[in-house]
Amino acid sequence: YGAMRVAAKTIHFGIAYQRGAKAVARAIIAETGGKLAPSPEEAQRFIDGFYDTYPEVRDYVDYCKMSVIRPGYVSNAYGRRRRFMAQESDERGQLAAFEREAVNMPIQGTVADTLNVAVSNMYRWRLMYAGRCNYRIILVVHDAVLIEVPGEQAHIVYNEVLPQCMTTMAVIPSWYPWPHTVKKSEPFTLDVDREVYIRWGVKATAEELVARGVSTEDAELMTKH
Repeated sequence: YGAMRVAAKTIHFGIAYQRGAKAVARAIIAETGGKLAPSPEEAQRFIDGFYDTYPEVRDYVDYCKMSVIRPGYVSNAYGRRRRFMAQESDERGQLAAFEREAVNMPIQGTVADTLNVAVSNMYRWRLMYAGRCNYRIILVVHDAVLIEVPGEQAHIVYNEVLPQCMTTMAVIPSWYPWPHTVKKSEPFTLDVDREVYIRWGVKATAEELVARGVSTEDAELMTKH
């Protein structure tokens, strides 16, 4: 089911970025290496099926697009705004681009700000428990954080730091972008995928982790997915 999962993810991203059926079909072919090759018509049916299953997403998309003109901005869950100068442009192509950005910004902007909160939590965790775990935050990449940690302390980052800082302490606030139009969301958190590497781009094996001071039990947990 790997190819189907990739295709479903591509459709979801396509809706968030407001891609057309042709673009979604091309992306599915590229992302699955040709294992799935839907026609634009089939891709459109997938998109329509998603909207039929989740009708509130259609409402969300419509209201985002309307907000380009009035009030002229959209907000993410933290109140950050993306403003548009649509009223000063009479080009249909520019307006369509604004509408795509308006649909995407609350989603991508909320994830970005949540990651900022998570990274701040990581710095505070390290200060609060100074000396317990000497991890270093190396790099933030889109919606991921690259952390370097000694092998004998890896289980602390894996089992405590990441779940606490990126999920438990990174609560996305209750939010609705358009009062009295779209149902207000409840506060919620995002799950986090944890992957352990010894070298760039190659997931560590249990044996490699044990050789670097990770317990056998923790090494098996870190490599079972």
